[in-house]
Amino acid sequence: MKTYYHHKFFDDIIKSPHQDYTLSSSYEIIPSKTSEKIKNRLIRVLASGFAWVYS
Repeated sequence: MKTYYHHKFFDDIIKSPHQDYTLSSSYEIIPSKTSEKIKNRLIRVLASGFAWVYS
């Protein structure tokens, strides 16, 4: 298992010993496309509904 460390929200992953993983240049934390925003919103609504039912 690999451990990833972030110091700030927009930082790339800091390399650790025996770890050479980097994010691709097209990776986005915050969705920018409309379809990604809709998918993100749908998943969040479903997750919060699921949490409300089981809380």
